[in-house]
Amino acid sequence: MSSATQANKILVAIRPEDFAITTQVLGPEFNTVVCHNFQQAIRSFDADVALVLCGLRFDGGLIFDLLRFAKSTAETRSIPFYSVVESADLFPSAILASIEMASRVLGADGLLHLSDTTAGRVQSDPNERIRQIVRTLL
Repeated sequence: MSSATQANKILVAIRPEDFAITTQVLGPEFNTVVCHNFQQAIRSFDADVALVLCGLRFDGGLIFDLLRFAKSTAETRSIPFYSVVESADLFPSAILASIEMASRVLGADGLLHLSDTTAGRVQSDPNERIRQIVRTLL
């Protein structure tokens, strides 16, 4: 999942068991660095990171720690940071709303649902919708 250019690198912080869905959603189009723990993620931060996507269950729930780290310096503060939930069915809507609110307070740019629904129906290609969002962020 990498391209010829190092610029516009996406730092993807997820659990190892979420790797397959991440690969499916993003596809081969993007230059991604996948991290499965907090230390690996902070070591992967460099000048080429253009976007951070962090799973809600990353490294036992260290999403807010990574978010604080990402927003802690002037150099990294402007990098878009999105919390990612692979399925809205994993958490009650009140919990997701609380996570989204806390993320925004800490500086996150939003919450992406990998399996979003519209009017009760799954979109025809939610993966392409996510790829379109990522393209606009880079």
